[in-house]
Amino acid sequence: MYLPQFKYLKPGTVAEAVAMLSEYQGGAGVIAGGSDLIVKLKHQIVNLRYVVDLKGISNLYGIVSRADEMEIGALTKLSAIESSPEILNKALLLAQAASVVGGPQHRSMGTLGGNLCLDTRCYYFNQSKRWRQSRPPCYKTGGDRCYVAAKSPMCHAVYSGDTAPALIALGARVRIVGPEGEREQELELLYSGNGKRPINLDAQSIITSVIIPISPPYAGHAYEKYRLREAVDFPVVGAAVALSFEQPGGVCTRARIVLNAVGTAPSRVEEAEKSLLGRKLEEALEEAAELAYQSARPIHRMGGSPYYKKKLVKVLTRRALEKAGSMAIGNV
Repeated sequence: MYLPQFKYLKPGTVAEAVAMLSEYQGGAGVIAGGSDLIVKLKHQIVNLRYVVDLKGISNLYGIVSRADEMEIGALTKLSAIESSPEILNKALLLAQAASVVGGPQHRSMGTLGGNLCLDTRCYYFNQSKRWRQSRPPCYKTGGDRCYVAAKSPMCHAVYSGDTAPALIALGARVRIVGPEGEREQELELLYSGNGKRPINLDAQSIITSVIIPISPPYAGHAYEKYRLREAVDFPVVGAAVALSFEQPGGVCTRARIVLNAVGTAPSRVEEAEKSLLGRKLEEALEEAAELAYQSARPIHRMGGSPYYKKKLVKVLTRRALEKAGSMAIGNV
């Protein structure tokens, strides 16, 4: 497959990039590592007349540590994140999630911002143009149907990025720059839950950095991912957990459980989180895993049967909770 023709633009600043995206609105897209966009261009899943390359913008790279938070530039490579001593020390959950994205080649090219903005995926969408043209278009390609949920009025393509659930569990925020200036928002709000347009980011704006609060003492985290091919695949199911305790082995004071690859967005399991608060982990572990199981609503033909994926949710949530609890005991 060949790349279609487009005009290549290389801004030197964030302001220039935003101006280009505004000028060519509707026909321009951004590229950083390119591990997702290049494939979509070759498959003609997206058709762009202009590609805005962000790699020349120096202030979109790097890691800055402050007393109560850490800020990571959106163009920081996933390979740098998984091996950074600062992140391994202060945001281990993110390093764990970054280390299981694709394979080593993907992580050496892929960026944090690109992984957060990963498009939703579907067996009926992520195919060549000729393959897609063999049947009427689905919602995601401008049609009027969803092939994985025939009676549904919406697209059920699945979100599969690994770093987003980990960062949501950590309570991360994103810094966004657009034509109206700079703003911050909770990362959780970046995801629409609409498989057709999964990212709440207008075409003229870009994510410039991710801000992660420093975890309190007696905190533990874990990201569990199951995939068919251990070396490169997207998750069949993923589960990110972040817990805090009043003391080692004490009651839980903060809990976040975020599921991945189960729906159109990374999703918190708030009922399971509430079941952990004010209780020791061993007392609430099975209940929390069961509540995660009950909350999952996977769609047929999206990485396995719904029953299989729900069982994986329970198993992976339990594993992640156990690992997070063990980490907290040792994190004195």
